Amino acid sequence: MDPVVESALISAAATLVAVGGTITVATVGFRNARLTNLAALDTARDTNQATLEATREGQLADRYSRAIEQLGSDTIDVTVGGIYALERVACDSRRDHPTVMEVLAACIREHSREPWPKPDPDGTSHEQSTRPDIQAALTVIGRRCTKNDVRPIDLTHVRLTRANLTRARLAGADLDGADLTRAHLDVAILSGANLSRATLIGADLTGADLTGADLTGADLTGAHLFRAVLTGAVLTGAKLTRADLTSAHLGTAILNEATLTGATLINADLTGAHLFRAVLAHANLMNATLSEATLTEAKLTGAFLANLAVTSMTFTGADLTDAKWALQSPPPQGWVKDRASSLLRRADSDTTPDP
Repeated sequence: MDPVVESALISAAATLVAVGGTITVATVGFRNARLTNLAALDTARDTNQATLEATREGQLADRYSRAIEQLGSDTIDVTVGGIYALERVACDSRRDHPTVMEVLAACIREHSREPWPKPDPDGTSHEQSTRPDIQAALTVIGRRCTKNDVRPIDLTHVRLTRANLTRARLAGADLDGADLTRAHLDVAILSGANLSRATLIGADLTGADLTGADLTGADLTGAHLFRAVLTGAVLTGAKLTRADLTSAHLGTAILNEATLTGATLINADLTGAHLFRAVLAHANLMNATLSEATLTEAKLTGAFLANLAVTSMTFTGADLTDAKWALQSPPPQGWVKDRASSLLRRADSDTTPDP
């Protein structure tokens, strides 16, 4: 090979090697620089995020503190403002939600029994109702985001006369001994709630969900339970005198020793319900479903029992003196047993209750 050509080729190869090395170094340098920049960006982003979180937490803490100060005001309007400020904190912070609800529940427990309206200077008293700030706290609790709850709402022994709890979300709430006289609880969610010994005289529970609720010893005198769902509820010893249970769902409910004197149970579903020693004197059970229900030793004196669904129903020892009954078809053999057979007085043509 020509020495000149060979020298030129060697020179060209050396040049290519030098260029390749330069490119490699540059590429590695670029990648290292890029990784360094990305790491710096990640660090900056994390720092900014931490700063934002710290700022947000500081703002929430400040808002919470101001709201608590308002809550302690002697002016109801200021207190109400603090309550709704706390609601906004609970909405913005899932972590603070349980604390806010506990604070509001504690406020209700502490102040709900204070008389409202207050007596006039001359001592004249007025019909009692729920104080505006207590109502505001109830409203916030009733519409809270329940998925953020940590524990049940504690409203034990509160006094909430005429309170508005329409559509309130109170599933599993503890309302033991609460006074809910004439309260509005229509379409409220009270499934699994503890309402033992609660006072619900004249309360509106239309369409309320009380599935599995504990109403042991509760006073529901004159309560409105039209289409209420009480499936599996415990009403042992409860007072339901003159209560309206029209079209209510009471399947498998426990009504042992409950008082339902004069109650309206038209079209009510009592399938599988337990009414041991329950008092249903003068109750209207027209078209009610009592299949598989147990009314052992129940008192149905003067009750109206027209068109019942009575498959497998047990009346052992029941007192049906002067009860008025009529069935669309003859009763199943043995549906009335023992002492009930001798106490039954049938009104052959009377299919409507006495006025």
